Amino acid sequence: MLSKTRILLASVLAALLAAAVSAETLDQILAAVAEQSAATKDMTCSMKMEIDVMKQQVRAEGQVKFKAPDKMAMVQTTFMTVAERQVVTKMRVVSDGAVLFQEVSPAGGKTIVNRVDLVAAGVKATGGVKLPMGTIEDLKSLTEAKVLEDKVLEDGENAWVIAGKSTAAAPAEGGDRAEKLNSLMGRTRIYVGQKSRVIRRMEFLSEEDKPVGWVAFDDVKLNVGLGDEEFRYVPPAGVPVEDQTELMKRNHDAVEAAKKSARPAEAAPGASGLAAGTPAPALTPKGLDGGAIDLRAMRGRRVLVIFWAAWNPGSLDRLVEADRLAKQRKDFDVLAVSLDDPGVADTVKKALAAKGVSATSGLGTSSDLKAWRIARLPAWVLVDAEGKVVAGEGGAADLVALKAALEKPSAK
Repeated sequence: MLSKTRILLASVLAALLAAAVSAETLDQILAAVAEQSAATKDMTCSMKMEIDVMKQQVRAEGQVKFKAPDKMAMVQTTFMTVAERQVVTKMRVVSDGAVLFQEVSPAGGKTIVNRVDLVAAGVKATGGVKLPMGTIEDLKSLTEAKVLEDKVLEDGENAWVIAGKSTAAAPAEGGDRAEKLNSLMGRTRIYVGQKSRVIRRMEFLSEEDKPVGWVAFDDVKLNVGLGDEEFRYVPPAGVPVEDQTELMKRNHDAVEAAKKSARPAEAAPGASGLAAGTPAPALTPKGLDGGAIDLRAMRGRRVLVIFWAAWNPGSLDRLVEADRLAKQRKDFDVLAVSLDDPGVADTVKKALAAKGVSATSGLGTSSDLKAWRIARLPAWVLVDAEGKVVAGEGGAADLVALKAALEKPSAK
């Protein structure tokens, strides 16, 4: 009875929505999406997202515009829970296909603007931002893919549902503990609208099929006649623009290396990029209490420099582990460099206190990441008592490599 009711309801909805396609196989669905993608000149939609993974809770909502083949604009508000405190950030992303700008404005904090030359960085025009159009790659990248029972979305559109295992490498922005994140978000359900023929919803599940997050696209409108002026960006007056092209390229290269490897976590570059035995670059982060910090003043003992951010999944966990290890061994110090916005320094300070972290802590900049050749967070670099690099690792999922480095004769 339930099956007959569902079939009847789906038939009624399909008639009301004038759904012309009735694909039942994966190949047919892919063909329908590809056909619609080729016919779409532009698109607008709303976007909502919720992710709860690796002790990070993130909720976001906003508006997205896209113009074929490579222009996009997005306005988004993000609500992130860090150490039981909520951080609200407004973000704007604009790409004209050649250059991408990211404007970030934390509540009560300072607005920052990042710029990426997409061609030089070798990345797509959207900079990795998920869109309902142009995401046929998400469908094709699924392994063990199978078509599930149709579902009716909240706005009434009938949807095909495809489930499978994601083979994509973890996101470059700290999602670079590929093996661990792929375990936590390794399975995906993709909902394709049967009328719109675009991806309307993506659900992420752990290997145990435990829901960990979703992103949904609603109010989808195709071919509305967007002009190029929608994708032009002018930074706010007085706000400096940081060029992140080099960092984005290193992230992209690391992810591509992971995709080509049978074992992504091992193949992706793990080192910080600094050669062992070379002098450590200058590092003068601003202390969370407002004071000055200088790595050179810490010479005479080994120093573990750890780059992290409250918004980066797993970063705080690695810092807590490193701080505990330093207290146990008592033969090295820790310098924690946060890449969070100065406007949330007090929140970062409270988060560290709540975890019992007593390491020397300060706020770094994108220039520090470039100088230390850090491509992925969290990252650590061990510096010997004379200020020379011993070893390093980016996207650290654990501290196994650090413990091994601490035992090297050259590290003593």
